[in-house]
Amino acid sequence: MSLIPNTYSGIVSAIKALAEDDSAEFADFVPTAIHLAEERLLKELDTLGTTKTSALTATASAQTLTKPSDHRFTREVRITTSTGTTVQIDKVTNDYLRDYWPTKSNVGVPKYYAEESMNTFLLAPTPSSAYTISCQYVGQETHLSAGNETNYYTDYCSDSLYYATMSNMAEFMKDYSTMEVWESKLQAALAGTNNEQGRRARRDDSTGIPKNPALNSLRGDV
Repeated sequence: MSLIPNTYSGIVSAIKALAEDDSAEFADFVPTAIHLAEERLLKELDTLGTTKTSALTATASAQTLTKPSDHRFTREVRITTSTGTTVQIDKVTNDYLRDYWPTKSNVGVPKYYAEESMNTFLLAPTPSSAYTISCQYVGQETHLSAGNETNYYTDYCSDSLYYATMSNMAEFMKDYSTMEVWESKLQAALAGTNNEQGRRARRDDSTGIPKNPALNSLRGDV
């Protein structure tokens, strides 16, 4: 029996071994604690690990666009025009979008998008064709379970997942002093993972000059 928390079974085994609690109530709460830990990490980690890209298809003459089913936060939206050019769509507020394009029946190539709801985007102009829309977003990981042993959290930040779960278990047992210990460990682990993301995004030099060979106003080319 593995006690390494890099699988669902490993986390469950490690928790039970550390707590030395064989009660049914304790065992029944472990999946809940893991689930809540995953939800917390999604909100508190700033990492590309949960970033996904999905190709959506706009509906001609329809201003709304359904988001991916696992969508949580939008990073970027791009459209492929009829000429094959990919262009970024700018994000605006719902009010701005409706003022900019008050007549939904008028169509064109979408230039703006707004977050209408948790499930849909609004586009303006209203799409004149079934454009391909590329959505880069933070997505909900498939939750860990006996039938799904691994995901991003077990593979890349198992320490944060384990500490967050242990904090939840300590709260369940009303052991608040121990909960503080796990919270301290969790915050250090979260900071480490977020720092890792910063290192990944860091430039290779300190010149600040863009590496795009195309004409660039930041370099004084235009």
